[in-house]
Amino acid sequence: MEEILRAYTTEMAFKHPTRSDFKRIAERVSGRNLGAFWQDFVEGTDTLDYVIRNVKTAEVMQGGWMESPKGPVFGAPQSVAPGRRGSITLERRGGLRAPITLWVRLEDKSEQRLLWDGQARWITYEFDHPVVSAILDPDGNYPILKDRLHAGYSAKPVRRGFHYWSQLVWGGLTGLLQGVGLA
Repeated sequence: MEEILRAYTTEMAFKHPTRSDFKRIAERVSGRNLGAFWQDFVEGTDTLDYVIRNVKTAEVMQGGWMESPKGPVFGAPQSVAPGRRGSITLERRGGLRAPITLWVRLEDKSEQRLLWDGQARWITYEFDHPVVSAILDPDGNYPILKDRLHAGYSAKPVRRGFHYWSQLVWGGLTGLLQGVGLA
């Protein structure tokens, strides 16, 4: 980027540049065609919005109708190894399509980094163990990601301490008193 800005300021000094001048110089210096990027991220109005739509845990069961030497027999469903499986569903809500990284920690304490190309509207990943936590764009490559609140998941509820609740109560009380004109 520094090379592009250096070339831009050198070539356009004391001139009246336009966006097309900057695009032309950026394409020449980078050696890439920036048409799709330019249309989506500079001139477009679509948003980059990815969310973790659903996280599920399912018991792995075996049973039902099974073949035996005497013919079909019904066996009661029983848990089998590995016991529980997990899945996570990602959704692209915005119009921009860009590859995004998903970081996942599983119940067995293993971690995985998956890359989704973002071309489909949604995708589901299956795992051999339940999902404990997950984060979309863990490296912060997309600062314009619209909804960071729904781009993360944790199986453990957020614990809020005394200071959180006291600020909530005093803030509400102060707002109420200001509303009636006493503070």
